[in-house]
Amino acid sequence: MLSRATLDVNPRRYNLKCSLYNKWGSYWQNCCKCSELRPTRDSIQTYVEPSIENVNPDALSAAIAQPNITYHENPVMKSPVAYVVWYGNWTGNSGVVLIEKFLAGIGSTSWWGMATQYTNGSNITFGQSTYDNYSQGTNLNQSMVFAIVTKAISSQALPFNENGIYFVLTSFDVNETEFCTSACGWHSYDLATKLIYSCIGNSELQCPQSCSVQQTSPNGNFGADAMASVIAHEAMEATTDPFMNAWFDSNGEENADKCAWTFGKLMRSSNGAYYNMIVGGVQFLIQQNWNLFIQNCSLF
Repeated sequence: MLSRATLDVNPRRYNLKCSLYNKWGSYWQNCCKCSELRPTRDSIQTYVEPSIENVNPDALSAAIAQPNITYHENPVMKSPVAYVVWYGNWTGNSGVVLIEKFLAGIGSTSWWGMATQYTNGSNITFGQSTYDNYSQGTNLNQSMVFAIVTKAISSQALPFNENGIYFVLTSFDVNETEFCTSACGWHSYDLATKLIYSCIGNSELQCPQSCSVQQTSPNGNFGADAMASVIAHEAMEATTDPFMNAWFDSNGEENADKCAWTFGKLMRSSNGAYYNMIVGGVQFLIQQNWNLFIQNCSLF
């Protein structure tokens, strides 16, 4: 177990939907001890069947009223590379192909193009992935998540890359301290190595109505389809605010925080599920991001 001094700062989190309308300050102070890095959450919400106009129109209106995000003169990531540790049991799960295809293609979309608005932000690419068969058990905390990352690097299953974002994606049977209780995912960094990492869980069985906005998924894999939007959220924030001191607003929210659980104009898949973009030939429902130019949530 790594010590707190060398491990990292408190993560910024993709909150569960029930706290979507809470402002960051009061929500964080009520839930956790504050740190100097102002962790944020993108809420879990009570399930509501989406409308064709917007999955959550009220949330979109709330996002419009938010203050604009500002730059605090600190580094963003240049040429970020996504690495994945598939943690737990992913044998035979089609989600592996879906998510890796998503990560391989999201960097070339107009959605990711918004990253270039944030001081030399650039496209993300997919590096490689590896599997971890419960090396830290089925009940994780943040230090254990980072231990999973360091194990993958020290065993040379994944390379050490200062431009990397290391995603630990947990299977349906793995619990993580924040997952399904206060967050759908989070990103953080290690103080000693400056490695950027993130943890996102499969909500299919643990909290399907908290980390997804629809009961039918466009690709027939509920867990992976729900994870895709959270992955996009955390990847965007880790790129534009890697050390939690670059881009955020007066409420402490990062760009994707400001648009959490809003999706813009939707289309219907043949199975009745909603989607709003196609990445690598695959339909996904991905949250909007904060567009600096129009100072509003947008898909491009």
